[in-house]
Amino acid sequence: MVSFLDSVRPAVGKNQIGILAFGDINRIITPSMGDFPLKLQAQTIEHLIEQLINNPATDPLASDFDVFTYSQLEAVFSAPVSPSGLNDLDLTAARAALANFSQIDVAIVGHFEIDGKTLKPQDIGRTVSVSVTAFTATAAETFTFSMTTSDLLPTTPGGGPGPQIGDSDNNGNGRADVNSNFIVEFFAQPNGSSTFEQVPLKLVTDAGSPLFNTFLVVLDRDRFAGQRYKLRVKNRGGKPHFILPGERTPNGDGTVTVGVMRCPDPPTPNAEDRVYLLSSYVDGVSTINRRITNSAGGLEFTKDIRHQAFVGRRILTPPKKWFVREDGFENNRFKDAKLTPSKPGLVDHSEQEILAFLNVRDDGSQTTGNVFVLGDAQESVGAEFVSTGRNSIGIISLYFFAEKLPNETGAAEAKVLSENAATIAGPEIPRPVIRVGIKNVYPVPIETWHIRYMYDEGSGDVPPAIPIDLSPNG
Repeated sequence: MVSFLDSVRPAVGKNQIGILAFGDINRIITPSMGDFPLKLQAQTIEHLIEQLINNPATDPLASDFDVFTYSQLEAVFSAPVSPSGLNDLDLTAARAALANFSQIDVAIVGHFEIDGKTLKPQDIGRTVSVSVTAFTATAAETFTFSMTTSDLLPTTPGGGPGPQIGDSDNNGNGRADVNSNFIVEFFAQPNGSSTFEQVPLKLVTDAGSPLFNTFLVVLDRDRFAGQRYKLRVKNRGGKPHFILPGERTPNGDGTVTVGVMRCPDPPTPNAEDRVYLLSSYVDGVSTINRRITNSAGGLEFTKDIRHQAFVGRRILTPPKKWFVREDGFENNRFKDAKLTPSKPGLVDHSEQEILAFLNVRDDGSQTTGNVFVLGDAQESVGAEFVSTGRNSIGIISLYFFAEKLPNETGAAEAKVLSENAATIAGPEIPRPVIRVGIKNVYPVPIETWHIRYMYDEGSGDVPPAIPIDLSPNG
């Protein structure tokens, strides 16, 4: 990549680099690929910005290139022009597409050597090959590299450490038992109604489906298209039953083994007092917008497609507890907020309603959010990041991280069903937020939920799915 950029230095000014999301071998992003195409796009943008912009003294390319951020890409690819066609399937066609975007001098596109239509987590090997092409109107260079499967699986439906799902043939009620530390519910607002209606989650049970063991929400387009929806997520509390993530050990061949540390039995003292952090995404975009400082020194908010460990996260306390803001407070677990018993009759912080893309200020004040509205793929909040086919739209991903308690050992980080269902950003609403510093958090999710939401349009493509029971935590 460096040698190619060196060969296309501009004679005057700077060349602008635009990095697009990668598709599968058919240059399509399918639901079974989950969030990882946008995660890789974000990682590449961050890396090049760090290399070319933040280190100008050490990188000679910094004076000749700039990298588009997410918000800049959003402006470039705003309607009516989309990035469709900017991929590595046909370089001649890609150059013709690039001519529509005078702001981009160098396009970086690529694909994963997998078939997203038939992708199943259990069929992926230890690594996945990725092909990357950088091109301009007159030059191009392609190279390949491998990604460790363990880095991809948590972001793919059915590939991460999901909730424990019981044998639906043995529970006697024709429903799948889901045993989890968390309860997740989906609500939508029907046309003509001022209230939300719960839409049941179902479990895809066809072992041959790429969405096997993925949760499904089926929506009636006539009733719900153009309407708001929300998620309700609860920490059930009680004895933890998950496996805590442990050390990441290099294997010497470019791969990494992630060790595990099971929750002690009896559990760690005060284990039921543990808090959890939730990274949530809709159509590949974090539900908490990224705060950036603009060139004038002001605060701006932009869509965030980064890795689930780096985006803004919501906090779930144990039941009947909440955080109380107290600037300057600090103990061995929290900073600037105290975990205290909640007041009877009031909603505590073990429950979060996710109904908007939030802008969270430093002090939590005047926080606003664009509400979730059901739309179509071309309107999706994530559409401008996708240069390939868009039938990835319609995926909600929830990544639950566990607090590392002070007396635990192990590594921690410091702080139809139509393919066209999608989320668009609706009007802003005020949302109060308390910012809390969590001292130690396990670095990988202890549980991941992927929810595929779709319009039921009678196409016959509905994967077999059965209702679920959020059975008590055992």
